[in-house]
Amino acid sequence: MSFRILVTCAGGGLVPQAIQYLRRASRHGAVFVVAVDSSAEASGRHFADAFELVPHGDHPDYAAGLAAAAERHRVDLVLPWSDDEAIAAARHRHLIERHGRKLACADIATLETLGDKARAYDALGRAGLPVPRWRRAETMTDLETAVREFLDLGLEVAVKPAASRGGRDVTIIRADVRGASPYAGGREVHMDVASFWREHMHRYANLLPVLVTERLYEPTFDLDMLACDGALLRAVARRRINPAVPNDGHVIEARADLYALAPSIVSTFKLTWLYDCDLMLDRAGTPRILEINPRPSGSTAVAVEAGIPLLDDLISLALGEALPPVAMPFGRTVVPFTALAVSGEAG
Repeated sequence: MSFRILVTCAGGGLVPQAIQYLRRASRHGAVFVVAVDSSAEASGRHFADAFELVPHGDHPDYAAGLAAAAERHRVDLVLPWSDDEAIAAARHRHLIERHGRKLACADIATLETLGDKARAYDALGRAGLPVPRWRRAETMTDLETAVREFLDLGLEVAVKPAASRGGRDVTIIRADVRGASPYAGGREVHMDVASFWREHMHRYANLLPVLVTERLYEPTFDLDMLACDGALLRAVARRRINPAVPNDGHVIEARADLYALAPSIVSTFKLTWLYDCDLMLDRAGTPRILEINPRPSGSTAVAVEAGIPLLDDLISLALGEALPPVAMPFGRTVVPFTALAVSGEAG
């Protein structure tokens, strides 16, 4: 009998590619893939063996809908591919993990820690891992004090909600710009300090608590980490071609300083399954951890296309199999392109 996996967020940009990789996972024969999404227009539905609609990840009925879909298709593994969905599924793990089924994410306490940047930074700092200088602001007075503290140190500043999803509502205060300009598809706004005080600081009144950090600099890296019980099984460091847009392609990096972080990260949070860590550099060029996502990267398919079988590895982890050695394709560049495919569904 083939392995059966359910993946969420089937409308994600590179999820259709990942679904195709799963279906032809070379070590595991024919893998049956069920895709779910809250939208009937999710492109991943055309590449999966089965598709079902489920509520949005923040809907109170999401976990029950996900569990029902998993039960109907007798899946072996449920793989959440968005923050909200991972947290909702983990909170109701008992609904998902029936009849020997596994949920490929950490326990809810760990995911809630990862989702709160201040708590995550505190845990990482106590473990001796490199995070940016940071302050948590509970009030607008705290926010102003923290921003002035970093400016007085001669640092550029980042302000973001402590528990945001998808890198939204981020302000970067820079010395080399005038006025305010959108960046990263509008999720960030870069500006001078006068614009922040005059026009933007008040917008955080409804987003408290917020995190104030030193600004970090490009390039941006994605660090894929596959782990079991806090032990690292596989890591892949990828440098984004477009620092603000992970789906615009990557270069597989050979940087020892990035790979050295992965064992301590997964050990600190006792992680099992596949996760994504985002990193940038401080002014001295030292990697600093931006965040650890509570699920796989949306661009996991990049690593697989480069020749690193992370999705096959994930199935092996679920089956209790040892992972084979892999020759890392350092320097290999993976880029996106527009293509066509015939839908697997009847017209």
